[in-house]
Amino acid sequence: MITEQQRIERRGYIGGSDAAAIVGVSPYRTAIELWQEKTGQVEPGNDTPSEPAEWGNILENVVAKEYSRRTGLKIARVNQTRQHAAHDWMRANLDRRVIGKPEIVEIKTVRGLGDEPRPDHLLQVRHYMAVTNTERAHLVYLIAGQRLQSFVIERDMQAEELLIKAEAEFWRHVQDKTPPAVQRITDLRLLHPQDNGQAITVDCDTAYALKQLRTYRAKREEIEAEISRHEAIIQEAMGDAAALVSETGQTVVTWKTSKPSEVIDTRRLKEEQPELAARYLTTRAGSRRFVVKDAPA
Repeated sequence: MITEQQRIERRGYIGGSDAAAIVGVSPYRTAIELWQEKTGQVEPGNDTPSEPAEWGNILENVVAKEYSRRTGLKIARVNQTRQHAAHDWMRANLDRRVIGKPEIVEIKTVRGLGDEPRPDHLLQVRHYMAVTNTERAHLVYLIAGQRLQSFVIERDMQAEELLIKAEAEFWRHVQDKTPPAVQRITDLRLLHPQDNGQAITVDCDTAYALKQLRTYRAKREEIEAEISRHEAIIQEAMGDAAALVSETGQTVVTWKTSKPSEVIDTRRLKEEQPELAARYLTTRAGSRRFVVKDAPA
């Protein structure tokens, strides 16, 4: 777990793991979520490592040694934060470097991987190459704990310039405390969690969007009705059967009973043990509900 001082320092720069969120390809967070962290509006996510992350840390040195053995490269751990020569808000916390060569090594443990490196990891090493002014990065994956796969990433100055431009624009938003562009609808709920009780008059663009929304919702209702109708036909044919198979014996549909689950009967608890129930009651902030009214006649 990081210290409070480290938490404060992290807000003061853009690191390699931030690049994907800024560009919009992070599987974990959006630019708005990152912006809220950097501006101190919210605390970073849970800093307690998950079990997969812990195993990743444990196996990192093992992977580094094996990659060194396979390639013949001498690899050393990097124990200091590096800073870009021209942009002091760009920092890098490297895994390893290649001794005697302007090359870095980034190690990842993942459950699965395709034929290409993950986009967020690729952006991370491009950020690192920009900060450290190195010409090559080795992106090394341990896949499912049993297979090593690596990629040699050559420096791409055009891609690097675009990344620095995107990061610089994001950093201006951090300094000005103005939010960056919205990437997902969930960003809007983060930026506007509560209403102010007022009403605004619709403009032309919003009126057009509202018209289109009503049209697509009507189509969705028609499609969902057809889906329900065909599901009912199939379920009626299955009756008590748990599965439906094709003529060749392949399972095409399953309709199985889920396992029983235990839940607390809160109504009964409040009635029979009101004092105990009161001890564990907590108040949650209200959330906004988006409701589209029927179109005027």
